[in-house]
Amino acid sequence: MRGSVVVAAGGTEVLSGSQVTAGPATAVLRLHRGGEVRICPDTKLNVSTSSNGSELMFAISGGALELHYSLGAVADAVMTPDFRVQLVGPGVFHFAIGSNSKGDTCITPRAGNAASLIVTELMGSGTYQVKPDESVMFPGGHLANPVHDVSACGCPPPRPSPPPSNAEPAQGSAAPPNSHVEVDAPFIYEGSGQAPDISYYIAQVRTRSTMDAYRMLEPSVLPPPPAGKSGVRKAAKPKSPGGFFHAIGAFFHRIFR
Repeated sequence: MRGSVVVAAGGTEVLSGSQVTAGPATAVLRLHRGGEVRICPDTKLNVSTSSNGSELMFAISGGALELHYSLGAVADAVMTPDFRVQLVGPGVFHFAIGSNSKGDTCITPRAGNAASLIVTELMGSGTYQVKPDESVMFPGGHLANPVHDVSACGCPPPRPSPPPSNAEPAQGSAAPPNSHVEVDAPFIYEGSGQAPDISYYIAQVRTRSTMDAYRMLEPSVLPPPPAGKSGVRKAAKPKSPGGFFHAIGAFFHRIFR
């Protein structure tokens, strides 16, 4: 969009002298006085008004547009590279107008049309009045040999909306409760099922490793180390068996040796 525009909450307001370009889909230009102009895909439309703002002039260098509005005692105009198409009111206008790079210009009525159009050559003196129910094409930028076999003219029909899907989501594909995701960029997500709960496996691994550690710590009793030069006492030898008589014999053995 180029020219004088006002951006508001409800859309963009186009002022006189602006250019509106439609993308791959049909754009709609609504008029303050009522009605609308449909700009067909890949069409550049220039919009201008008269000094008092009561009359409009539309200009296209190629492509197509559709006019859907009523007029009082005023006249609008559509300019193509070869023709000037006048809409003289009062009347109800529902027309499609298209032009290509060869200068072929088509005009076809739409449902509800009740007015005629006046077409004049820009580089000549020819004039042609298009009836309210007439479809016509002027080949090569001239009015001399009009063709009434018009196959297509205007905007393509809108694409039908896809029917709502009634398929139920696969079991387990829903997000777990209390989940929250935030992103700051577009992304594409595909999931075939719910991922397992990782906390269960973490708890299981920890439990097994702890039990294994306890099994490895079985207690074992070791004898005290022998006494060395460091002053550590040697372990006492266990008393040999023999009782009282063995002790008496050992006493006399120490006396008489």
